[in-house]
Amino acid sequence: MNFRKLTLFGVALLFVASLSIAQVKDLGTFVGTVKDLEGTVLPGVTVTATNVDTGLKQSTITNDQGRYRLERIPIGTYNLSASLAGFKTMVKEGLVMQAGAELKVNFGLEIGKIEEQVTVVSVSPLVETTRSQVSTVITEKEILSYPQGNRNYLSLMAFAPGTLPGAGRSGYAINGMRGSANNFMIDGIDNNNNGVATDDVTMLPPEAIQEFRLIANNFSAEYGRNSGGVINAVMKSGTNEFHGSAWAFHRGGSSLFQTADWLTHD
Repeated sequence: MNFRKLTLFGVALLFVASLSIAQVKDLGTFVGTVKDLEGTVLPGVTVTATNVDTGLKQSTITNDQGRYRLERIPIGTYNLSASLAGFKTMVKEGLVMQAGAELKVNFGLEIGKIEEQVTVVSVSPLVETTRSQVSTVITEKEILSYPQGNRNYLSLMAFAPGTLPGAGRSGYAINGMRGSANNFMIDGIDNNNNGVATDDVTMLPPEAIQEFRLIANNFSAEYGRNSGGVINAVMKSGTNEFHGSAWAFHRGGSSLFQTADWLTHD
């Protein structure tokens, strides 16, 4: 009996651990260094990321080298602040965190009262400089704007560099690999159909997807499994505002809903 309980506990522990590891893949990270205006690193600075849509806050403190790292950040738009006694608080607004991204944001604090605040707005899009992986992010706006065959968001893989359509069940070869070599995930969790080579099992409607990232090359060991591309779709989550969508599909019998015959043009 004790052995059975121990076995069940071990299985449950492995299941929880696998979920926690999977969730990292659809989250992001803020990294950077905090210095004063003379270039001296500042330890003990409180760096806080605030989600604009949900109000969620996550904080950390810089180390002896003035460096910080904020991990497990859900995708969304953030305001990032750095504060330390004897210096003005600096806030950088409108930082967009995408799935699996690692964004480097540095601060240069000015001497003054901590109650005083320096706000930086209209920050230009951040480019990842801490990793060498080649990836493309298809955002919600692109998912809802670009044409899709049968409302299949995976058809938008064609917009990523290095993809070739018409390869295998997945439909696309990435960087010369077979179409069956791709790895599909939803929120960092395995979504592969192992019965028919590599194909997605669960097909989400476009309205349910916040964005998806296609990693074509140099992806880290946390993904593994396949030698082709990694496609990770992130589902939408709630915010502080009510929102929703609706759509309808109708094909009537009148000529208004039908295309002309390709041969007779009738």
